[in-house]
Amino acid sequence: MAVSMAMQGGIGIIHRFLDIADQADMVRRVKRRTHNEPIDNPYTIYSMATITDLRVEMKVVNVSSLIVVSSDRKCAGIITGRDLHCWEVEVDISNMNAAERKRLEDKTLVRDLMTPLDKLIYVEEGTGMAEAVKKMTTHRIEKLPYLDKEGHVKGVLTLRDVTFYQNNRGHSTLDNKGRFMVGAAVGVKPEDRERAAALSRAECDVFVIDIAHGHSDHTADMVKFLKKAYPHIDVIAGNVATAEGVKFLAEAGADAVKVNIGAGSICTTRIMTGCGVPQFTAVLNCAKAGRECGVPIISDGGNQGKIGNIVKALGAGASCVMLGNFLAGTDESPGKVLIKDGKKVKLIRGMASYGAHFSRARVDSDRETIRDRMKSGEMSRVINLSDENDVVPEGVEAYVNYKGSVKDILFQIQGGIRSGASYCGAHTISELHAKATFQKTTASGIKESGSHSVTTF
Repeated sequence: MAVSMAMQGGIGIIHRFLDIADQADMVRRVKRRTHNEPIDNPYTIYSMATITDLRVEMKVVNVSSLIVVSSDRKCAGIITGRDLHCWEVEVDISNMNAAERKRLEDKTLVRDLMTPLDKLIYVEEGTGMAEAVKKMTTHRIEKLPYLDKEGHVKGVLTLRDVTFYQNNRGHSTLDNKGRFMVGAAVGVKPEDRERAAALSRAECDVFVIDIAHGHSDHTADMVKFLKKAYPHIDVIAGNVATAEGVKFLAEAGADAVKVNIGAGSICTTRIMTGCGVPQFTAVLNCAKAGRECGVPIISDGGNQGKIGNIVKALGAGASCVMLGNFLAGTDESPGKVLIKDGKKVKLIRGMASYGAHFSRARVDSDRETIRDRMKSGEMSRVINLSDENDVVPEGVEAYVNYKGSVKDILFQIQGGIRSGASYCGAHTISELHAKATFQKTTASGIKESGSHSVTTF
């Protein structure tokens, strides 16, 4: 999802309801997908590894080629999916049963299949991009290792990355190294400072503090910590729904503020707590405060599946929008495609729903361990999974129709925004802020706004 968002000019935010290491790994995987310079930490495999090891490594890191290194970490060659396929044809692996195949792969070494160093095309560390690309095109190769004088691997340039950058640099969201930009969510608990450190090492581009009640001291303290510890990384803070909340987070140092209390399609906060502000009103008021503070506003959801509502949010003063339900049901969203009443659907759930609470709950049979954790503040509350009344949900679990690719959804959204801006005589979002005007609409006007007097398919 994050890769698809960046490819189309947006940015994906990796959620925080998973292990720190897993979240950091997701950030790294997004950053590795494309470069306009050599990858400085290419995946490697030892020359004495078996073909079984090779298959596992390729699957785990999701690549089709690996730099082969010797025991002293010096480059010994390269092995690609093409080498593996040619070997399979040579030994006629398709004519073997599973046991025979495993025995052969367990005794065959990577060094037996690889392109060795003496036949490998490579360049020295520090070689410029133009020269490196010229060497790749001259020799018709797709991978070009960078080696230091001792033969250690310092990077690898891929033709796929070069081609992608040339074709997509105009509309994809890329950093100064030509890599996809990606953000990551953090909370406000003490352990989230460790999470932020790991995300920084993974070269996350933006932190998003996604707390249900962002107008709080905990949020402000986290903003101050992040801006002091990682001044090179922008911080988006939220959520708030009032002008006072925007000013509060702006004074703490937030680079942008996320607006939404209870407007999401799977959120029941307003029903359960009575708290919240209608999204259009919230954006209108918060954007005014944001302009006064010099902080951009992000309208977080509440679009009700209508592109026109995104245009209204931008016209009301938001600099961009965050999408949830719009992207649920796409190929890139989590979960499998299911069939319900003959139609393809995918599940969607609020992170404050019953199911989300239970999946995050830490179950520990050792009561003394639980007591110790609660006393230390590590666990402020322990959910009893045997008692559903122990959870007070502020979200629901539901399903949405299958929608296909994120690319197609974003294409429609971009088209709607461009058209809406043109109706207002605006060429940019900042012009839309200045030129958009609003008036109240009656129920009859709303009915008239959609298709009517016809039978739709």
